[in-house]
Amino acid sequence: MQIKKTLIGLIGTVILIGAMGVSVFANNSSDTAYSFKVSNSKKYTSFRSKLDDTSATIKVSSGSKVIVYVHGSTLQITSSDCTYGTPKTVGISSTYTYLPNTVYEDDYSYARLAIKSATGSSFTSSGVWSPDSV
Repeated sequence: MQIKKTLIGLIGTVILIGAMGVSVFANNSSDTAYSFKVSNSKKYTSFRSKLDDTSATIKVSSGSKVIVYVHGSTLQITSSDCTYGTPKTVGISSTYTYLPNTVYEDDYSYARLAIKSATGSSFTSSGVWSPDSV
């Protein structure tokens, strides 16, 4: 009876560690800096690998409010809007904003952000972003 309980506990631990390995280590959540002049037309960050179905993140450190879309791509040439729901309006903050998207679910391998001015004026926006969140 004790061997059976030990075996069941060991199997449960292996399954839990395996699941944690997928969710914790499979993503691409390191920050990449961006900085460019935004206006009423969209400007794009560089492409990054999208490795899971988590939200992308952004933290704006300078400029003014921006509207942020998440785009997906297969070949890193053009991209499609994969923003889930309404694009986020993001201002300067010390915290990250989650950007729900369907890049991974739509079978795209790469993500990038499309950013435009939320105020209608031109200014330089800078900050950091990540295609996957923790």
